[in-house]
Amino acid sequence: LISGIARSIRRCPSSVSASDRVVRAVALAPHADGMRVLVGGLVPGDEGLEGVLECVLPGRATATRLFTGRPLTAITAIGSGDADGDGALEVVAGEEDGTLRVFASQGAQLTPDAVLQPEARLAGCTPFGVVFANVDGRPGDELLVSFAGDDDACPSAGGIALFRWRRN
Repeated sequence: LISGIARSIRRCPSSVSASDRVVRAVALAPHADGMRVLVGGLVPGDEGLEGVLECVLPGRATATRLFTGRPLTAITAIGSGDADGDGALEVVAGEEDGTLRVFASQGAQLTPDAVLQPEARLAGCTPFGVVFANVDGRPGDELLVSFAGDDDACPSAGGIALFRWRRN
């Protein structure tokens, strides 16, 4: 499995060579045909290196770009789970500046759904871990994100934030 993931990362997308790609985060996410490989980091773009989130489906040699971010703002953490308890996957990608981008499953596709910001004490901190877990015992997973950073960008030195989805 690991060598297959490494091959997928090296060869996706075909327009970006492996030497130009800066991979900062990798995650696996369930898919009807197996596991999706989610890759986040930086790739060359129109304005220099741009943050990206890409998805490689089982048996595919190229990636699908899910998100292109701002210059020099890498995707640093990725996680997946069922946040709203509907049985469908959500993916959260953390950007270097602390922004969390949520993608919802619609069939086999992942589409942008929401943008989350950490509480004020974590402003400017970088997400390094994104985990979905059911911490309250109700349907749906909560989102736990670890943040860290240096004193200039992240005055609090980081912490852990818990995000809950509203359930109807």
